[in-house]
Amino acid sequence: MVNIDNGLKIGLIVLELIRDSAELKIEIDVGTFTNCRENGLTFRLMKSVEKSFTFCVYENRNTDHIIINGKKGYINITGELPYCKGEHLARFSCGQYQECAEKLIELIKEFYSK
Repeated sequence: MVNIDNGLKIGLIVLELIRDSAELKIEIDVGTFTNCRENGLTFRLMKSVEKSFTFCVYENRNTDHIIINGKKGYINITGELPYCKGEHLARFSCGQYQECAEKLIELIKEFYSK
């Protein structure tokens, strides 16, 4: 039996939903992160070395909300988090995977439209 942390499970569900999206015809580097109690997936977008953004999807450890967060220029080499604590780009109630995926697609498209 393999147990997957709930935060990672949420990220994998959202990944599956955006992977099948006809709206996204771009390459996204997907990774993982951990903050001891918060675990999730990262979605790194790059226009160039200088212009990159990493979104992350995880379950908030205190509220069980699904969170989309992110950071400019983040590359997971130093162990830093892909977000600033206390800040959220979007927040959804437990189980709102489709809504989270739709918002993540919107944020990704917005990044590439600038």
